[in-house]
Amino acid sequence: MYVQRLIEFADHHEEKFPPIGYKRKDIQWVVDVEPTGLLVSPVKNLSLIVPDIGRSSNIKPILLADKPDYVFGFSANQKDQERAKERQLAFINLLKEYVAEVEDEDVKFLIHYLEMGTNIEEKFSSGDFIVFRVNDEEYLHEKSSVINFWGKYVSQDAGVESDLTCMFCHERRPILKRHSINFLIGKERTKMISANENAYESYGLKKSKIAPTCFECEQKYGKALEYLLNKYKDRKLVGGPHMYSLGGVTYVYWLRNGEQLNGSFSTFISPKDKQSISDMRLLLDQVFKGVTIDQKVNNFCLLVLSANKARLIVREYVEESIGRIKERIEKFFDAQDVGQGRYYGIYTLASTMYKKASTQMEKYAIEEWMGWFLYGRPLSARVLLPVLRRIQAEGAMYPKYGAVIKSWLVSQKDNCDTGDPIIDLVCLRFKHD
Repeated sequence: MYVQRLIEFADHHEEKFPPIGYKRKDIQWVVDVEPTGLLVSPVKNLSLIVPDIGRSSNIKPILLADKPDYVFGFSANQKDQERAKERQLAFINLLKEYVAEVEDEDVKFLIHYLEMGTNIEEKFSSGDFIVFRVNDEEYLHEKSSVINFWGKYVSQDAGVESDLTCMFCHERRPILKRHSINFLIGKERTKMISANENAYESYGLKKSKIAPTCFECEQKYGKALEYLLNKYKDRKLVGGPHMYSLGGVTYVYWLRNGEQLNGSFSTFISPKDKQSISDMRLLLDQVFKGVTIDQKVNNFCLLVLSANKARLIVREYVEESIGRIKERIEKFFDAQDVGQGRYYGIYTLASTMYKKASTQMEKYAIEEWMGWFLYGRPLSARVLLPVLRRIQAEGAMYPKYGAVIKSWLVSQKDNCDTGDPIIDLVCLRFKHD
């Protein structure tokens, strides 16, 4: 279901995503194709959406946007010089393949100068990226003819095999052998669909065939999740417009229709120390401003992710009404009010269970509070009991402890059967009062 929702998001927001086979990269060099030859110039702080392809040790050139060894046969290591020449030949052959399909005079000039063996004496680094430009303003990789050619080229190179019915678009198409898009979850690069052990395989289907996916659907869900996982460029801000990571768990959220939330949940989850409940209520109104609040439509999507050994773990996926989500967050505020006029973030509330939260906190602690925050799920006894022990050990009742206890009691109003007789008695008394 969640993959289909990601594909749906991509269909509703086509303007947010690069063309098929393109990706944003930092560019270090621009080569101007001029009548007299090639002018190579270093650039700083230039980021462009350029052609891209997955490659490991194989020779795979990228059309009109590649590294110095592919473009100029450059290698800082003499031992790799021969391989660099092979890569440059592959790069030129790809340009010729493009020109054979599209009459592009600018690229013909480029091929001519590269085959002449133009002597470029620049201090390249092996990881630099180079793009090409004409008339000081038009980048060759941005031409519509290049975009169309590259989209077809990468789809053919994607490792598709026999036709099967794609489980997402339900059309019979060539199916990917391996999915190409990686997602950074925490510090690990992961894939959504893969099977590299016998235990993951079924009915003789191996690798990505366990979940037959066509190239177009893979590109759509992949680009959508990449976009939703983007963090704020300003490092002072935590999380991103559609994501927040806490305690080793990444939460990704979006609305199913065209409209999206005006702000991030990160301020609710991990607020500044001096923000009050009234500040949070104002922020809540701003975040949901302009969003259609309908209790009958499950238009809020939440995908909960973590990673283990380069494997993506989907911990939970939920669809809910944005109206009910807003009501529950308001209830989350009210439950914390112990007369101090301030609000605690989820991390602070969860940390009350531990003497040293930075090293002791477990994933379930965050998930308990996120469940109460977004879905009104009752907090379990394993949240309350450690806090009571902390109060006993410290011999003091701090406001944040009071906020935790009151939140726990409020969450139990419709659930007074925890299995602990003392807690259940307190809960029932609180409910009747």
